[in-house]
Amino acid sequence: MAYNREEDKNYEYETQFFGFTPKSFVDGVYNAINDYVSDCFKELEKLLSNEPTLTKDCTAEQIHQKTDQMLSKFYESMDVSFDRLEIFLMQNIFKIPPNVLLPEDKIHESHNHTKDEEVKMDDEIQELLRKLKAAKYVNKALKQEQKELESAETQVAECGKYLDLLEKTCQTGLGLKECLVFTCDQANKLHDQLSMALEGGVLPVQEPKGEKAKIARKKLKIG
Repeated sequence: MAYNREEDKNYEYETQFFGFTPKSFVDGVYNAINDYVSDCFKELEKLLSNEPTLTKDCTAEQIHQKTDQMLSKFYESMDVSFDRLEIFLMQNIFKIPPNVLLPEDKIHESHNHTKDEEVKMDDEIQELLRKLKAAKYVNKALKQEQKELESAETQVAECGKYLDLLEKTCQTGLGLKECLVFTCDQANKLHDQLSMALEGGVLPVQEPKGEKAKIARKKLKIG
């Protein structure tokens, strides 16, 4: 929503220019005057208390009471006058007219957006946020897929080692029985590796159905 200076009761634009709120300035002046007046009447009370002609007819308590009465009346008069001063300052001194722009805000003069434009920009922001959220989700899924592929590569590398070992064994001069037993052992190890990969979801291969599935899970045994 656009900033409406005419409806601003906190004097934000004036605060931007002066570096302080007009209300804080007025309150500061009032408090300073209040302190000066209070000190003045305290000195007046001391002066009257030390006056010989007055101390004969008045006690110190009476002088104090009369001084307080004078101070109260002075405050009443000062408050009325200061209220007028505050109104004048807020309306004439610490008030920037609505048609005046500060130098740093000149850019807004040529970029005054309508409500429809603001609604459109809000919609665009929401759309960008939605796309950003979707991109984060896709990125997370890709990282997970990368981990699974790395794990699959490791499993395939292990299987490759067993296959190489089987090939070398077949090329040796072992007897037929020993060769078959060794080959069976290596095939069972390969079977275990593939089973672990399938159960872990690393290799998303569709499992066979029915009797074929039972046969596929059997290990070779050669006694």
